[in-house]
Amino acid sequence: VLLSIGENVAVLCAEAVDEKFRNELISSIKKTHQLILISEQQMNSFAGNLLQLKNTSGNNFWPLQSSA
Repeated sequence: VLLSIGENVAVLCAEAVDEKFRNELISSIKKTHQLILISEQQMNSFAGNLLQLKNTSGNNFWPLQSSA
């Protein structure tokens, strides 16, 4: 997974996006979200495989796989 988008944060492996579209995608995401860039190695370790959740107290969190 090369892109995960939450309420206010997005996680992206820009290396995995075609160079023709990379800057446009990054610019577009930054208009509405804080952007966290991950490496291709991190993506391959499932660091981009995220789902933002909200606990019973209303706090958002991102659980990660142990390999991430």
